[in-house]
Amino acid sequence: MIDDTPWARLASVILFAGFIFACAPIAYYLADVVRYPINHEKIKTLQSTPIQYDYIITLTVHTGQCSTSETSSWADSNVRTSLSEVFRSPASKDIVYLADPLSSKDPAAIIHSFDGTRPTPPSHEMDVVIVATPDVVSVKSLYLGPTRRSVIFVPCTSHATVRKDLSLISLDLHAVLSSDRSKDTDVVSVPQYRISMTLLDAAPLDRRNSTITWSGATMKKSMASFLTRLDDAVTGLDIDTQIVRFVKISDKVHKSCGGGGKDCPASAKTSAKKSKKKSKKKDDGKKEGQEEPSERTEEEGEDDKRDQKTSPPPLYFVTPKDLQRIRSLLSDGFNLESGSLSPLVSPLHLILYVPPPAETPLYIVPDKATGRALEIVPAAAAAAEAAEAAEAAEAAAAETNRLGFYVPRYGGVVVWNLATTDESGEGEGGGEGCSKKDLGGESESSASRHQCQPSDSVLDIVSDLWVSQLRHLLGVATTTPKSVVFLRSPDGIAEWELDALIRGRLSHFSSLTAKSLSALSSLVQDMSHMSVPVLVGESVAASLEEYDLARRKVLEGDVTSALAHMSNAFNHARLAEMEPSMAPLRYFPPVHLAAVYLPLIVPLLIPIVMGLKNGVKEWREEKGKK
Repeated sequence: MIDDTPWARLASVILFAGFIFACAPIAYYLADVVRYPINHEKIKTLQSTPIQYDYIITLTVHTGQCSTSETSSWADSNVRTSLSEVFRSPASKDIVYLADPLSSKDPAAIIHSFDGTRPTPPSHEMDVVIVATPDVVSVKSLYLGPTRRSVIFVPCTSHATVRKDLSLISLDLHAVLSSDRSKDTDVVSVPQYRISMTLLDAAPLDRRNSTITWSGATMKKSMASFLTRLDDAVTGLDIDTQIVRFVKISDKVHKSCGGGGKDCPASAKTSAKKSKKKSKKKDDGKKEGQEEPSERTEEEGEDDKRDQKTSPPPLYFVTPKDLQRIRSLLSDGFNLESGSLSPLVSPLHLILYVPPPAETPLYIVPDKATGRALEIVPAAAAAAEAAEAAEAAEAAAAETNRLGFYVPRYGGVVVWNLATTDESGEGEGGGEGCSKKDLGGESESSASRHQCQPSDSVLDIVSDLWVSQLRHLLGVATTTPKSVVFLRSPDGIAEWELDALIRGRLSHFSSLTAKSLSALSSLVQDMSHMSVPVLVGESVAASLEEYDLARRKVLEGDVTSALAHMSNAFNHARLAEMEPSMAPLRYFPPVHLAAVYLPLIVPLLIPIVMGLKNGVKEWREEKGKK
């Protein structure tokens, strides 16, 4: 029998309410999250004390070609002080004076001689060799060598005007050595890279007698000297090679005016020749009293045929505007293995592009006006026009620069303009820059085919352009003051450039690590309900430990080891910041949880309160009756 008395109803409501409120602590305990301890106080100090390292300039004065009095004047204490102040050389580094004869006046030879006879400057030091000579009237340039030495030629009498003569050059030298592109938006600054070398054959079916291919080992070897030098600046560097076909870098290819393009009303040379011949014939006819011919003569027809045979073939070009969709075109055509790498590893794409025969030769020009003016200059004419070697080298450099371009934060592309026919005219694919290798086979078709690989000259051009593109992508200093002349290294990067790159990456990774840890610390402190897994806590602790090791190595002067530790600190900070188990909790603050659950809890509390109120009222009424 059910007890329906007021007391029974009140007791049931009280028991139900007690059950609900008793479950609240249990639910709160079960909802409690794991929070691994993080050293928030230590993280706060990171941004206030960033890790940096500065370079040092040492001075060497050579007065072997000056008189005895001028040599003693250069060694005067006031001159020493002026030189140290102008170049900001530390007082602990004494100025070295030399008087032995120089075997050459060439800056590169002088630097090479000093590197062989003098102690090698340590990392992050620049030894400025001031060569006083009576052959120089004024100070013009500073020559930066491929090592950690530079040369300045000054008059023997410059000891009296050191500050005036060398102040500007000193400022330019400091601008070059302190240049840092690690923070630029077009630079890929990460500790590890995956370089993918890709041979891109746009139209393999159009070359029926040849197959475009390459050797991955040969391509890696062509870049080995440059990539080996990067070991101190890059924590990890992997390389893969592949061949991709039927993909183009642009759908918009334009024809130059060298072959009489339709948009070139006055650029074709054949039109100019014909107009001159016609005008000459008209003048001769007028002088002899003859009428002007109204129809084309047989001689003019032969001239037209001759002009068609001797006219240069058309050139093709693309502009930066035509290459705006290159990323989407390449991603539609193929997916590189490096595209699915860890977010801690950045892919860089180096592409050797072989355009279709119908669009060969292809050049990259800044605008259409420059492209329409392109024309093929025969080798003999080019040699005759280039009277000096410097002009010929400049023309060759301009031609090479038209064959490549780099895509910011993506990679670089080099165009391999493979001629459509060989010199003997025996089929396609055997043009300049192609090393043939016959394909064995029993059938006649297979026996007539051959492999076409980049020749040594093509490898030299491709590797030089790829090195230039990688320098941009990695953030190698590109500051070029007028008073500084760069003597390039055969390895693609000078020792002082590598030092500057290491210093820039050390400072940049230090800043990024501090920002990542500070953002994570602020997030954990602001969201008390957020879970801090053990993996995140250990990554933060490891990052702080590597950061301290990097700071210690900087104090010891070992900047290369400091960069390695800082790269590890940056990697641990990124792993902690990108932990997937923390991501869902970042977007559910307590206010959001209250807005979701209160509409469910409040309707449940109203019947409990009303039941208690009615139960107490009925119980009092029944007690009053008794």
